[in-house]
Amino acid sequence: ILQYLFDPFSLTEHVNPASTFGNKNMATQPLLLLFPFSCYLFLSKLNNTKSPWIIALLTSLILIYIFYSNTRAAWVSIFIELILITGFILLNIGKIFSLEIWNKNKRNACIFGLIFTLIMINMPANNSNLSFNAIDLGSYTITSNAIDLDSDTITSIESRAIDKNSPFYKIWTTSISPRFKIWESSIDMIREKSIIGSGLGSFSHNVGNEGYSSIAVKGVQRSHNDILELGVELGMVGLLLFFALTSSLIASIRKIYINSKTEISWFFYFLFVALSGSFINMQFSFPYQMAMPLALFGLFLGIVAKQYDQIDTSNNTFSVFNEPKYKKLFFLFWLIICIIISTIYLSWIKAYEQLNETNSEK
Repeated sequence: ILQYLFDPFSLTEHVNPASTFGNKNMATQPLLLLFPFSCYLFLSKLNNTKSPWIIALLTSLILIYIFYSNTRAAWVSIFIELILITGFILLNIGKIFSLEIWNKNKRNACIFGLIFTLIMINMPANNSNLSFNAIDLGSYTITSNAIDLDSDTITSIESRAIDKNSPFYKIWTTSISPRFKIWESSIDMIREKSIIGSGLGSFSHNVGNEGYSSIAVKGVQRSHNDILELGVELGMVGLLLFFALTSSLIASIRKIYINSKTEISWFFYFLFVALSGSFINMQFSFPYQMAMPLALFGLFLGIVAKQYDQIDTSNNTFSVFNEPKYKKLFFLFWLIICIIISTIYLSWIKAYEQLNETNSEK
């Protein structure tokens, strides 16, 4: 936020994808998974004076950053989350007051957070000194060294794009809807290998080497739709497994919500809201190609599984590896897998070392 408002220091990595505003999708993906829990904390039994104000400030900072990021994928996702949270509060407004969860201190903290957010999102950005060595136009990145620019400003880029004789014109006109072009290519890939897909991590390879590249899709690394990318790489088998996992997760959260105490039920509703927002986000972005959203998703799965075991009274358990011989075989299997993966990584490291030596000789 300080970077956006004041540009207090020069970021040498202010290009895609290292810095926060260099890749807005990466920066906002974890925030969408965390935001609903700040609202849950407001509705929990926090009666001390400081906590609501700290939560209000942190919630405001999340909303402010998402607004500053100016990414439609995050805006749509946070809008859906806010609708789900508002609907939940309206339906449970009587219970909130009857349980004495709400008080004047929380009300004042909430008002402060709202006013602070509204003020900050209307603050003008003083980021004229930010580096624009890389200007992102849709699926293309044009560096200032590539074309002789009159000035390193967006205004000059747009004025050149209007000129049909400018080298920017073709890129600008084909980048109006690059996501749709990428999704079209993804659907074509799924049709080509619809059963088991083309293999994990193969999307960028398909674009570059399998005839799916075009002006609007050239050099694209991600489909910007995790479901389509899953279909490309694992086919219908992967999609069926994904929807089976999703259905099982929703059913588990529903059962926990119905059979748990109020505070626990509410926590799992807000967990559902977080996953719903992330599900919307994955239609336009790639959260589950990144480490942090995957780690948070794994944590959420563990929480759901643990709570489900506590409320499940069926006692129907299924265990395969109780006997020592099966445990040893299981351990041996994963040991072999680990050795194979490590060998592949070592070969990659060796290949990169050879490439570095070749480049240094040149």
